[in-house]
This record gives sequence, C-alpha cells and structure tokens, in this order.
Amino acid sequence: MILAAQQPNYIPWIGYFNKIFLCDVFVVLDEVKFVKDSVIQRNKIKNSQSQELRLTIPVLKGNTKIKEICIDNRQNWRRKHWKSIFYSYSKCKNWGFIGYDLEEIYKRDWNNLCDLNMEIIKLILEKLNIRTKIIFESEIKGDLGFKNERLINLCKSFNADTYLSGIGAKAYNDEDMYNKENIKLAYQDFTPPIYIQKHNNFIPNLSIIDLLFNEGRNSIDIVKKSGEIKYTTQVDELS
Repeated sequence: MILAAQQPNYIPWIGYFNKIFLCDVFVVLDEVKFVKDSVIQRNKIKNSQSQELRLTIPVLKGNTKIKEICIDNRQNWRRKHWKSIFYSYSKCKNWGFIGYDLEEIYKRDWNNLCDLNMEIIKLILEKLNIRTKIIFESEIKGDLGFKNERLINLCKSFNADTYLSGIGAKAYNDEDMYNKENIKLAYQDFTPPIYIQKHNNFIPNLSIIDLLFNEGRNSIDIVKKSGEIKYTTQVDELS
C-alpha cells in the first residue's frame, strides 16, 4: 500500500492531483503549522489578458495549525476570486465541466480555510475520477512525532509499506529511518504537462482549474499520465 501526505492547498496545481492518483491513501496534513503567504492560501490562474494572476485568500492572524486558520471575511475575497475566475475562463468551451459546480462553492459562506480548500479539492477529484482514500491527519489518534518520524508513523497507521514523497523533499528524507521500519521510500516523478491553453503563450504550473477549463474531460488522462512513481534507487540513477 502506498501512502502520501500533503497540506490542504488552495486550488492546487496539477502535480498535487497526480500524487493523489498515484497513492492508495492520501493524508491531509491539517495538524501542521500554517505557513502564511504559501500555496495553502493562494495560487495562480491565467487571466483574460493572458497573464498570470495570483488569487490570495486573506486570513486572520494566528500562529496555529492549518485546521484552525480562519478566513478574514472583512474583505470581499469570494466575489473578487469568482469574478477573476469567471472573466478568465467563462468563454472556454469546457466551462461547463466544472464552472457551475465551482460557482456554487464560491457562493457559500466560508470561515475555515481548510474546509474551503478541501471542498474544492474533493470537487476536482470527483471530476478527475480519482477515488483515492482521503484521511485527515487530525482524525488519527496519538502523537505522530515530527518530520520523518511523523510520516513513518502515518504509514504504520495504515499498514502502508511505501511512502510517496515529492522530489523536492529528497534532501530532507532520512532513508535509513524508513529502511529500519521496512517502509519503502518512493518519489513522484512529475513533469508539468503541456496542454491546450487559451491564447498563444503557454504558462506552466498554474492551478489545475486552468487545465480543467481548457481541456475538460481530457484532463483526466492528462493528470494521470503526468507523473509516475520512482523508488530511491531509480531517483539516484536519474540524478
């Protein structure tokens, strides 16, 4: 069984959903410390002028866990974000693939950032036909520890024999710790896909909603084929 874990990001990029597709259990790290001005509260789309546009959810100040972060609703962020999404993509031929469902989410009142992010993530997973089991870290009883220990204990909680990491974490992963627990350490070998995008200039690494509005149902295959699992020895051979 393969387990992966990551924070509940806002309208995440394609690689986020490819990682979920590659694993059997995906743990939402809602117990870790919130990092301000990160992808947990912001992401990028391509606007009607064919430029990058960053959408950021304002949050109330707090040095706390992700699951406890409250949105600053004194600012009219929902209207601003939805207008930006609508004017950027409403003329795309695949608007109906997710546009109306996404609009319903933005119409609702939201106080908790994690709740909003997960509602959007679950909608996108449904559209991509990805059925991976999703678990919140906060649902797991006991002290999981920190860093590598935390991830190893998550694997133990679900009898997972493999932990799937992002390649960017390779320098921080302690392979010996995983080996001692008979857990394989694997990496997501992800290549940002090139797809049909409105206007001529292609902008990579945007929120996945850019792909969904431009490619519609084709997004399912694009996401699933954009990355694969590489084990430690294979990654070492590539480097």
